[in-house]
Amino acid sequence: MMKKGWIALLLALPMAMTSCLGGSDPEPNPVAPGIAIYNAARVRNQLASVPADAAVRLAMLLAEADKQGLTDNRLDVEVQVDGKPVKVKQLLFSNDAFIAVNGTKYTLEFRKSDWYWYEGTVEVETGGDGLEDGAEWTITTSGLKAYVNNGLSTVMCDYSDEGETLLYGGNGFYTVELSDIRLSNSDSDLLSGWSGDFRLNAPATSLAYSECHGKEFKMNGLAQDEDLSWEVENVRYKGLENPLNGQINPLILAGDVSCALLGTPDPEVYPSPRVKVVFSNDGKSYTITYNGIAVSQ
Repeated sequence: MMKKGWIALLLALPMAMTSCLGGSDPEPNPVAPGIAIYNAARVRNQLASVPADAAVRLAMLLAEADKQGLTDNRLDVEVQVDGKPVKVKQLLFSNDAFIAVNGTKYTLEFRKSDWYWYEGTVEVETGGDGLEDGAEWTITTSGLKAYVNNGLSTVMCDYSDEGETLLYGGNGFYTVELSDIRLSNSDSDLLSGWSGDFRLNAPATSLAYSECHGKEFKMNGLAQDEDLSWEVENVRYKGLENPLNGQINPLILAGDVSCALLGTPDPEVYPSPRVKVVFSNDGKSYTITYNGIAVSQ
């Protein structure tokens, strides 16, 4: 049986797509259970990817320093924005994040603020080489926490420091491996061993910020834990950074996303455990297929 608690609350969250598909029709929305599955899996993968996201942003920062030939003060590398010099660190991380270097390890400390929904430390061991040099970066966490809205209130959850993320590749092609990512509070688990791998195609042979800013990435891959799975196929997205908070919120432009409830969900509530969402037309439209029914928007 599917576990109660967090997974049930996630499936009950207000769904981003529901307003587009529900309208004022008094009849039940036939794909509503599929929308719930999609959103729950999306939230899980987003939470599990926090350390990986931080490492990719660090890679963009260091690649920009390499592009400009900096050997000193590499973390303070700048680019021109509207004709003015702006630190790439500010664009990618904001002033609520602090980066320290000790040998070949970078420690990223995130402090809870009005901007960040997580806090704690992400550690990136680079081995002294950039990704373009064929290095394999190991990403771990220390005291990392997330503040998650469960539909009723915001709850603080703790990442297990035993989980690990690997990032490697080069020449515009990268692999992100997630291993046993766990997130829980005192009552229940939100992530129960999320694991998988994704292949990331960058828009240029370098991850330098100036090479990737405003351009499209492509991703393929699959991850899951005991309850849910998330699979993307030829998903194109654009990273939209917010200069106020440094966060990057990807905008899906095209591609297929498939999600599934694992275990034995109640067939009366979820007549099918699987849902597929196909995005097209630069993210302005999508088709949801659930239980043999396809609905487009």
